[in-house]
Amino acid sequence: MTTLNYDYFNQFKEQSLALKLLRSPHFALLTSFFYRAFIQSNQRSVPFQQLAALLDQHLFEIAELEGDALYPKSAKAYLDDWVNSRGGYLRKYLPQHSDEPECDLLPDVEKALRYLEDMQGRQFVGTESRLKLLLEMINNLVEGSSADQHSRLLALQQRKAELEQQIIAVELGQDAGFSDTQIRERLFLLADVSRQLLGDFRQVEVNFRSLDKQTRKTISLSGGHKGDVLDQVFSHQDVSNEVKQLRDFDALIKKIAEMGFITPLPNHPDEFEVQRILKAFISAEQIISFQQLLVSKYQFSDKEYQDE
Repeated sequence: MTTLNYDYFNQFKEQSLALKLLRSPHFALLTSFFYRAFIQSNQRSVPFQQLAALLDQHLFEIAELEGDALYPKSAKAYLDDWVNSRGGYLRKYLPQHSDEPECDLLPDVEKALRYLEDMQGRQFVGTESRLKLLLEMINNLVEGSSADQHSRLLALQQRKAELEQQIIAVELGQDAGFSDTQIRERLFLLADVSRQLLGDFRQVEVNFRSLDKQTRKTISLSGGHKGDVLDQVFSHQDVSNEVKQLRDFDALIKKIAEMGFITPLPNHPDEFEVQRILKAFISAEQIISFQQLLVSKYQFSDKEYQDE
C-alpha cells in the first residue's frame, strides 16, 4: 500500500488527473458535461458521434446563458482536445465488431465526479441497509474463516431457524414485507453499489491495459524467452487476483442469473437480457464487454506461455 506521506502528496499534486480536472479553467464545462453524459445517464461508454452531439447541445445551452464567446470551439474540437491531450480525460477506442469509435471516462475523472457528487450531500441517507449489509459481511467473514465445524454448524442451524420463522410468518399473513422507507433505502444502496461496480470495471481495464503495454514492451526489448519475461513482469505485479477475476466474474454472472436479475438469451449463452429493475444501473453490454476484456487478457497470458 502506498504511504500517504509528504512526497506522495507532492507528486500527486502534479500528476493527478483528478486534480487537473478540478483546477481546469474549463472546470464547469468539463464536469457538467461528463456528469451528464456518463454519470447521470449511467453510461459505461458512448459512441463518439453521439457524444459529439450531446456536447453540441450542452454548448448550445451554455451559450444561451453565457454567450458564444465563452466556449467558441466546436464540440468535436473539444472532444479531440480531451482525448488527444497529454493526460486527457477520455479514452477513445474501437470496440469489437464495430466501425464507430467510442469514448469512456478515465477512472480518475470518474472518481473526481463522484467526489463532487458526494460533496453535494444527500437529502435521503439510508443507514439501515448499509448497517445490515455490514453486519452480514462480518458474520460471513467470521463463519467462513472459522475452522471450528461445530461453530459453523450452529451458525447455519440458527440461520435455518430464522428462515423457518419467516416462512411461518408469511404463511400466517404476518409478514408485511419491506416498508416504503426500507425499499427506498435498498434502491439507493443498489444504485451506489452498481455505480461503484462500474468504476471498478474502468479501473480494472486500466490496470490490464497498463500491464499489457508493459508486457509487450518488455518482450520487444528483451532477448530472452517469452516465458521468462512474463515471469519477470508478473513477479513485480500483483496480477494474480486480476487474472483470477475471469473465473470470479463468471461465477458472479451465474449467481446473478440464478437470482433472476439477468437471463441468458436463447442460443446465445454469452449474451444476457437485464431485468428492468437493473437497467437504470448497469446494462448487459457493460457486463459482456468487461467479460470479453477479461477473456482476452487471460488468453494473452496463456498464449505467451504456450508459445514458449
